[in-house]
Amino acid sequence: LFFSSGHFSTEVPVTDRLVAWLKEAFPSLTVIHHHGDAPYYTVKVDTMALDGAFLHCLLRELQAAIGSRVDKIYMPTKSSLVFLLRSKGFGEKLLISAESGTARMQFTGGSFENPAVPPMLCMLLRKKLVGAKLIALRQPALERIVYLDF
Repeated sequence: LFFSSGHFSTEVPVTDRLVAWLKEAFPSLTVIHHHGDAPYYTVKVDTMALDGAFLHCLLRELQAAIGSRVDKIYMPTKSSLVFLLRSKGFGEKLLISAESGTARMQFTGGSFENPAVPPMLCMLLRKKLVGAKLIALRQPALERIVYLDF
């Protein structure tokens, strides 16, 4: 079994029964290749912890949004927000998700189904932030905290 999650990898012989159990227990595991008759499988894990160092690298990509204004705010789930940010030559959706196991902050091109009536938090954020200019994205000392300054 070659196990890779972005943090470590190892290869050990396993049985078909163990691979079946792993697939059932961990749906994010995907068998990529079976090496002939030998009991070896290559397995990929699609999840990775969002740690402070990774978040620091992510913020470098998100710096392109600085100077843009909040055009719209959506709240597709109770633990995720989508900010539509626009400026001259820039227009992106910024997804901020606090979903358990898939917490992330990223630009996205995806569309999300929103509730018919926006939650109170979404309405409050719209009242305070629509039209506001994003002036900084900050992360204190590789913590898993990001400050968005408007």
